[in-house]
Amino acid sequence: MANFRFYSILNAIGLVLVLIVNYLANALPIGGQTTGEVSDSVPTLFTPAGYAFAIWGLIYTLLIIWIIRQFIAREDQKEIYAKIGIWFFISCLLNSAWIFIFQYRYFTLALLVIVLFLVTLMIIYSIIQNSRMTTWFMRLPISIYIGWVSVATIVNVFVVFQANGIETLFGLGEQTWAIIMLVVGGILGVLFTRKNRDIAYSLVFIWAFIAISVKQSAYSGIVTTVWVVVVILVLNIIVQLIRNYRK
Repeated sequence: MANFRFYSILNAIGLVLVLIVNYLANALPIGGQTTGEVSDSVPTLFTPAGYAFAIWGLIYTLLIIWIIRQFIAREDQKEIYAKIGIWFFISCLLNSAWIFIFQYRYFTLALLVIVLFLVTLMIIYSIIQNSRMTTWFMRLPISIYIGWVSVATIVNVFVVFQANGIETLFGLGEQTWAIIMLVVGGILGVLFTRKNRDIAYSLVFIWAFIAISVKQSAYSGIVTTVWVVVVILVLNIIVQLIRNYRK
């Protein structure tokens, strides 16, 4: 289990790096503005209300527990951590890199980095999900992490358009694209939950979409779409919970 010990230490170092960079992003702040201030300087119709970003506290708390747990896990659980290998550390590097790049306002590059970041999380989730001895808590922190980074990736696309003065794409304006992406997000939530029997991902979308409706309350089309999608996601979660209970 030499590889497991190596990756366990590397994972812990990676998470500490992420926590330090996130702290410095707002304490210094990196680039002269906090993450929130940079985001506010490039307003989009897909940006959630500020309170939604408190979910990072939950994500990092769960990840800290997830990392500590690897040192005291059963042998079969250690095998899952070993299979994840270096991917979690890579995700930490990409998380930290995104903060620096975003705060220095290289938005297009930041979009590329966050897409790679999301891909690494999906790889980690796939490894956990396909492991024979996986548990609900092994995947919970990653489920929530993927959900929020999925939303953040969509927001980053809108930020790139806004920062580059792109007002329409294929003849459609920002509000129309916001509505389209809300629907796409809802479909992703339904499919993810059904495929993986995992409701956490959809719950994150519900949290984010309601916050979008709060922030974009002046746009009735967005608000209406949010609540239609939220109702569908909630109903799908209820159906999935019933299925999980029966199994």
